Amino acid sequence: MSTFIKRCREEAGLTQAQLAEKMDVSVVAVQNWENGKTRLNLDRYYELSEIFNVPVENLIKERLIEADKSRPNKWPAFLFDDETNSMTSSYWIVKSIWWDFYWID
Repeated sequence: MSTFIKRCREEAGLTQAQLAEKMDVSVVAVQNWENGKTRLNLDRYYELSEIFNVPVENLIKERLIEADKSRPNKWPAFLFDDETNSMTSSYWIVKSIWWDFYWID
């Protein structure tokens, strides 16, 4: 997600300071998003999608990809059947999104 935010910001021709001003956050907050130190709160996705002129679904997709890559105890797919793998993956993604939504920084 961090590289996606940075890439979209650069494609929009915005500096970190300009993006921070548009979103009413500090420049440090934008830097932390782009460096992966903190995550963008889900309640800001619509605002960011409008600024970057990208569908909010793209931001959510990037977040899901990040959540899947970083989830602990990722079991090798060959241990379970496809249905179990799908359910396990969905559980971690939903848990990650729920955590982001309810535990806003």
